[in-house]
Amino acid sequence: MFWTLHIAKILPFLMIPCCGAPQSTRDPSDPSIQQTQDPPFTADHAFEEIAWNRCQSLLQAHGWPQTIADDPLNQAAFTLAKLKARQVEIRDREIESARNHALISDAQFWAFTFSADPQALEEICLRMIGQLDRRLPPTHHGIAAILNEDGRYAISFWFVHRALDLKDPIPTKLPAGARLHIEGPLRRGYFRPSLLIALPSTDQADGPIVEQTITMLSRDLITEITLDQPGIYGLELLANSQYGPIVLQNATITVGDLQDQIASHPFKEALTLSETDIKRPKEQQLALLINRLRQKEGRPPLRRHPKLEKAAQLHAEELSAQGHLQHFSPNTGALATRLEGVNALHLAENLAFATTPTEALQAFLQSPAHKRNLLLRSITHFGIGLYGNYYAVAFAAFDDPQDP
Repeated sequence: MFWTLHIAKILPFLMIPCCGAPQSTRDPSDPSIQQTQDPPFTADHAFEEIAWNRCQSLLQAHGWPQTIADDPLNQAAFTLAKLKARQVEIRDREIESARNHALISDAQFWAFTFSADPQALEEICLRMIGQLDRRLPPTHHGIAAILNEDGRYAISFWFVHRALDLKDPIPTKLPAGARLHIEGPLRRGYFRPSLLIALPSTDQADGPIVEQTITMLSRDLITEITLDQPGIYGLELLANSQYGPIVLQNATITVGDLQDQIASHPFKEALTLSETDIKRPKEQQLALLINRLRQKEGRPPLRRHPKLEKAAQLHAEELSAQGHLQHFSPNTGALATRLEGVNALHLAENLAFATTPTEALQAFLQSPAHKRNLLLRSITHFGIGLYGNYYAVAFAAFDDPQDP
């Protein structure tokens, strides 16, 4: 049995008003999407019903609420099931392509894709359930199953925690000057939503991050933005909760002609590590990358602080033990409680699952909230923790930087 799990891999967190996932441009010309446009496979709907009923009964037996079937999630699941039936390796790129092509902008999602005998279904469902997050219970699901010639099934399950039920999906492409209207009911337990907008980059400079306050009418969220400048926009919609700020939606929108907007990455120089640099511990490599990025953007460098280092390291170890990213820990609480006794004016935290420090920073830069944390002018110190592939970066602004 082979199966692949994807959960949000970066999580932003700010204790100043604001940890998922970096977004790719939703381009239908993506090769992994093109592969699925010629449908040589047919979904086995009878087995899908059997598989879902079994999985749902196990979910309910373990105390999870009932979820709602969702057509876009079914579409994304079918895309991955077809790839798995072709024996294509399912990686982040394939998952993001399927997600984007189906116009799924929910930030908190889990995608499971595997090839297995029908007899292994219960074991698979139990393993999936073990990866879900009690703080963010799934609200909607999608499933697709394709029978292979060898009698095994290529199956994909998708779950999302949909805290904001959008009236209309966020489009992937718009003309310059278009107004984007975002509206939908906000799930109870979330409050003070805000929208972070990463404006388009150019060859000379990276686009700034703009925060827009959102109007609430009862539980209905309503906001509009005008996309004047051609290029690629990044959007992240956040809201506060008892566990701290949570990213609810994230999307990438191409405004104007995509081919005219593709340019070299503005942080290419900042992301470069020398042969000497890569011999350093990974925590030091990431510290170098962050300060080079800040220097390039005219920000003062950050100094590493032992208490921030300790808190970040312990949290990275806890993330590895749990097997997923989360800012709030049932054992140690939020970053502020993990730093009890540290008198800081502001705190912020970035989390990532990445194989290299460069990959971690690239993931941060693709998220407006993460990128803003990295470039905050008020921050004076940071600490970096790493355990396995789990990175935790704790930022702090001290009133007296000489004696924090």
